[in-house]
Amino acid sequence: MVITMMMDTSSTVTSTSFKIKDLLLRAWRERWTEIEWGREIKRLLRGVSGDVYDLADCMLRQAINGPVTNSLLMLYLNHCLDSQIISFGACIMAITKIPDLKPQCMNSLLDFLIRYKTRTNCYGNDDECIALCRSLVTFVHWLHSIILSSLNELNHEFGSNLDPTNILTIDNIHWLIMDKSCQMLRFIIDSSYLKALLYIGRMEEQTVWKQCIQLHNELIMKLQQQMSQSSSSSSSSSSIKSIFDTIQAFQTKIEWLSNDGITNTNVKKQPNIQPLDTEITNSIIPVVYQMMTTRPEFGYIQYRPLSHHSIRIVVSFYAILDPSCSNELIANYLAIIARSFDLSLSKLYCEILHTCLVGLIDTHNLANEDRKNINYHAWIAFLLFKIPQIFLQLSHHRIKLRKEIRFQSEDQSSVVDNHHHSDLESGIDMLMDLGPCIDQFLLRYKTEHLQKLFDSFKEPQMNLLSATSVDRYMREINRMALSASNDSMQNNLYNNDTGSDQQQQQQQTDSQQQSSSSSLDALSSNILIFRAEHTVTSILAPLYMENCKIEEVAGIICRMQHSFDVILCAAASNGLLPKFAQRLMELNRSNIVSRGENVRSSQIRAVIFDITFISLCSLIEQYRSDVLLESNSTNNQSDNSNSSFFINWCRWNIPSTNACYAPNVILSSYKDESKYEHLLPQLITTNDMTEFRTSLVSWDEMCIAAQFATAEILNAWIHDQITEDDVRIFIDRLKSRLCSLGLSAACWLFAKLETISAEHQSKIMMMLQELQTPSTSMINSSTESFSNDANETNLAFGYKQRFLLMSTTLKRLLTKYVPHTKLSTMNNSPTKTGTTLPIRLSKSPLNTMLDQCLHMTRKHFTLKLIYDFDGLYSLGGPRWFVTQVFRYLFNFCDKTVVCLQDSVDLAYGLFHIDLEQCALVLLRHTLPKFLLSKSNELHLTEPIISALIRLTVITTYSALEQLEIHELYPDESLELNDNLLENTAFYYKRREHQSNSSNQNVVTNGNGNPMDVGDNPIDENSWSFSIDSDTTDYQWILKEPLYIELVHLFQFIMEQSFEYEFSPWLLVPISLMEQILLNLREDAPKFLQFISFNLLEAMIHLGHCQSPCIEQLLAYLVLDTSRSRKIGAKLICQLELVRQYVDRQRNGSHNNRNVQQRLMMTMKSKQTTSINQQSTIAINNNNQQH
Repeated sequence: MVITMMMDTSSTVTSTSFKIKDLLLRAWRERWTEIEWGREIKRLLRGVSGDVYDLADCMLRQAINGPVTNSLLMLYLNHCLDSQIISFGACIMAITKIPDLKPQCMNSLLDFLIRYKTRTNCYGNDDECIALCRSLVTFVHWLHSIILSSLNELNHEFGSNLDPTNILTIDNIHWLIMDKSCQMLRFIIDSSYLKALLYIGRMEEQTVWKQCIQLHNELIMKLQQQMSQSSSSSSSSSSIKSIFDTIQAFQTKIEWLSNDGITNTNVKKQPNIQPLDTEITNSIIPVVYQMMTTRPEFGYIQYRPLSHHSIRIVVSFYAILDPSCSNELIANYLAIIARSFDLSLSKLYCEILHTCLVGLIDTHNLANEDRKNINYHAWIAFLLFKIPQIFLQLSHHRIKLRKEIRFQSEDQSSVVDNHHHSDLESGIDMLMDLGPCIDQFLLRYKTEHLQKLFDSFKEPQMNLLSATSVDRYMREINRMALSASNDSMQNNLYNNDTGSDQQQQQQQTDSQQQSSSSSLDALSSNILIFRAEHTVTSILAPLYMENCKIEEVAGIICRMQHSFDVILCAAASNGLLPKFAQRLMELNRSNIVSRGENVRSSQIRAVIFDITFISLCSLIEQYRSDVLLESNSTNNQSDNSNSSFFINWCRWNIPSTNACYAPNVILSSYKDESKYEHLLPQLITTNDMTEFRTSLVSWDEMCIAAQFATAEILNAWIHDQITEDDVRIFIDRLKSRLCSLGLSAACWLFAKLETISAEHQSKIMMMLQELQTPSTSMINSSTESFSNDANETNLAFGYKQRFLLMSTTLKRLLTKYVPHTKLSTMNNSPTKTGTTLPIRLSKSPLNTMLDQCLHMTRKHFTLKLIYDFDGLYSLGGPRWFVTQVFRYLFNFCDKTVVCLQDSVDLAYGLFHIDLEQCALVLLRHTLPKFLLSKSNELHLTEPIISALIRLTVITTYSALEQLEIHELYPDESLELNDNLLENTAFYYKRREHQSNSSNQNVVTNGNGNPMDVGDNPIDENSWSFSIDSDTTDYQWILKEPLYIELVHLFQFIMEQSFEYEFSPWLLVPISLMEQILLNLREDAPKFLQFISFNLLEAMIHLGHCQSPCIEQLLAYLVLDTSRSRKIGAKLICQLELVRQYVDRQRNGSHNNRNVQQRLMMTMKSKQTTSINQQSTIAINNNNQQH
């Protein structure tokens, strides 16, 4: 049936085509006028476009039958174009299809094209618009071919003597053809509209475009040869030079390059046009960015904050709170900051190093109290280990930028390397100019820190600094250190002269002690952190050996407890923390279940389980559970049964947020609670002399049973069924052999402390106090080796180190989850405890405390503020935190550009506390609520709206940078539906992918013949950032909450912005598109692919508002599918029509004003003439009377 319908349609078209030919012959024979021809052809077509029946092709073929074109038929063709019966694109396509054109006919057709070149537009649907793009590509190919053929004809007739003055008129037609062809090429390259159509068309007509490039290169070579041969003839040389300049200008401008002139005439050094390459597809975006940031009509506001809070917050956050973050990800965040806030690479280097030095200065006093302080060693590890790698990643970012935009020479590698050296040297020079900061650092630390840092920059694998530069900087630093030391001594002498003798002696003693302490701290920390770096590798090597004995494994892990925090800092800074955590998890998992060993082996297995369990708990408390999940994702794909214990236990007992689950929720999370009942008698006993059984015991079940036993003991104590002494015996039994049981029980007590009544909280406090009190007998019997017999002394192996690590971890967890307890103020607490305690214990409202912290950041961002903001975020949650930060920054600033820039800079840095959640809140709540608020309608203006959208865009983009596919959000309940994605680039890309998958990678061409998908033009034009052709990748996109909220936001803005003809909302979509392009640049299509084409179409028809220009619209389009290119071509044509309409309106109003002025002048002149006539008559009458 379908075939029958197609045959009927084709037959109808064929019959109409024959009628058109007959009508054309009849009109020529009877010499109809163009009015008569137009009336008859419209009656025949009956409202259908003549392009359907190839009317233009039919008329042109009849018009060129003779040696010259038929003037009457060309008159009919002109009338069809004026009446819009046919399109100019169809005429172009018809002309290019005619073979073997005679020179005179070709010249006439070029005159016809020049006459109607301004009508290169399309008023039809998307199929006609994409046909215009294809025909334009074919037309450019045709122009190159006729220029080359005319040049060959002239060379064949006259050789090298091509002086136009000596050529006859009949042969001069070739010069006219070349001149008119170049005129059409100049018109194309000078029109942004035609270049945009050509930009889309060459993606469709790949073969034709490749042939056009070949003709272009051949034509350039011939013109160069001709110019060298015709140097004697000035007129010929100037004519050839004019043609050559046009061809070269076409090559330069057609690629959307920023330079309009021709800088070099050598073909080899010209930009190499590679059709259908990623660079060509994305080449429009850097050019549009440069155009928007340099041209004054776009009103671009440079975002250059004065304080650079975002750099300091990001560096401090990932140095202290998340040091295990990858170097590449940190470099990406810093590159986003530099790109969004217009920072040079040298300025970025300076701010990063300055932040590290300030952080070390702030932590110096804390480090004097505890040399193993986490923050102190974390800063040193970050400075010496991570900073060189981050700078190397940033240099890779810089190379990519310069390769794409600025450098095009063959020897650009050496130029880029030298520029990297100059960038880093300029950054260090800026740092040296910050004299007080360097002086304060050198007063507290020795110069070895900076010496090792600079030495790492000059290593061959880094190659960031030369040895000469390092020597120069170290000489300057040594001079500054000596000067700072002399100034400090003079200040001390001055203070001593003004005081008493006793005060002098005391101050001298204190100064000497402080100086010696500072030197020792600097030296010891320097050696210790480098020692720890080698220790990590030396620990991992034997732990992965297959023939390593279990006693040796236990000894290695136990010995590293002496400096466990420093080892973790070194491992995190070198990227070895996931591998280290992975090995600890493997050892913990392998020692859970008994394998028929003897009693001694079971005791050693229990000790290894205990050490690894406590070590993993301490690691997660400091570096969050992301490290554990990362290590588990790479190692736990084959065996998922035994490895899930510690991850599940950690998920419920040590959550990433600073809040515990309810105690009943924790106990109910363990499946099959009945299997733990038989373990309770071993733990709940009044006789401490009862044997602690280790054989045939699953320690994962024992850790869970410890929580059930603790719940039973606490419940019995609350109901006065047991005494306090019984509870002490139970606690002593938990902690006296294996510390993991006590730590597991303490985690449940943390949750219970939040829900129990105030009168019984003292009981839990006593139990936690007992858990932190070491067992005297076990401390005294602690050994450093296992005995050869099966006795209780094997369980005392390394007990002192295990209990110390367990006690430290328990105090940190207690301060994290239950900060209002008295235990959090105990001595020897970590620095993080002392900093978060005031926030957690303060009675002031959270809003007041957050405002105070934000106000303090205006002066100086300290290490304490990092913990304060982290604590406030944990207490208030992401929605409260983002809302209040936004309220403070955007409602209490003075709305100036500088203040808004600083606000965006600070807010973006603070959102790194939890980028995913903050981005979700911005997309889901903050931005829509701000836009919908009636009180904020007056604020939907520049620069406020751009600042808010910029903050949302860069935060969301940064959050998507750190996501890993299929891991972070396994929620199956969320998914994007096709209604929200309809008429978007992603929607069409997904449909084509599904179609290709259903056809089993077989598609058909236009003739219905099968061809390989690799030859499909759609697949060749895939973007460099596009989603891979894997169904799971599409499913991840559809289920990712950030993408879901991003699509919802775009849909929300589209619905609200064009609800009214005049509304403050009209600026929102314009600012949204601009900020996406300005901040993401080449990655902008990651967001633009989810924007509906309807939004772009609505923006085009906003005649009273600022519509995008052709280049902007082309940059907003994601043209990676055939359907997207059709819609894009239609939008380009619509924008050109709107632009022409607006120009006509402006010219019409201008002409009306001119007409009115002429009428007024005429009326005034008539009035003046009449007045003069009346005065003349009056004078004559007076004369007659006299």
